[in-house]
Amino acid sequence: MKVLPPGDPIPINIEPFTFNDEMPKDVEIREVVRGLQNGRADGVLGIRAEHMKEWLRDAVLEEENEAEGVDGFKGKGDSW
Repeated sequence: MKVLPPGDPIPINIEPFTFNDEMPKDVEIREVVRGLQNGRADGVLGIRAEHMKEWLRDAVLEEENEAEGVDGFKGKGDSW
C-alpha cells in the first residue's frame, strides 16, 4: 500500500535547464587535466592530479613517437 508523504510538497524555485550530457571530447579532457592543481587531496579512488598529468604526458609522447602503449595500442594515445 502506497503512503503519501505528509505536508506540502517541497517547492522547486529554479527554472528548468538543459546541459550537455555527451561524452567529452579528447581535447576537452586534456584541457581540464592540464588545469588541475597539483598537491590536492586525492579522491575515493586515490587518483591525484599528478597521476592524471602523468597519463596525459605519456599519451602525448605515445602520439608523438607513434610508439606502442602498455595496452598494445599504437598511435593516438586515447585508449584510456
